[in-house]
Amino acid sequence: MSASGALAFAVTIGLMLIAIGAHYEALRIATLACQKLPFGRFRVAISILLATLAHAVEALLFAFGIQALVGSGIGAVAGAETFSEVVYFSFSTYSSLGYGDLVPLGPIRILAGLEAVTGLVLIAWTASFTYYEMQRYWRD
Repeated sequence: MSASGALAFAVTIGLMLIAIGAHYEALRIATLACQKLPFGRFRVAISILLATLAHAVEALLFAFGIQALVGSGIGAVAGAETFSEVVYFSFSTYSSLGYGDLVPLGPIRILAGLEAVTGLVLIAWTASFTYYEMQRYWRD
């Protein structure tokens, strides 16, 4: 693996760990906050809102990582001229939607691939969390 590939991999692992930690904290905060709310269905709705916001923050985190690597000359995102397009690419990748209109080039392909895996795992975690919250509060 080249030095730029190793750096991209190290940045990716760091971003993954931060995203996982952030998601854990977001779901923990959602649980604590929702215990204080009066209505069960409202608790579930707020939990989903907070989890969705956490996903947005995590995708933005990856976008900043992509932008930093691109700015350092480690790869590119073909078709992305502005940071907002990098954000769009990150959201598309995180959600595994992958339209294909923007394409990672060079070592940041490592980041893009592992961002998709991370997003998939965290979205599944949110689905499990939502199921658990609905079991606890839906009938209230």
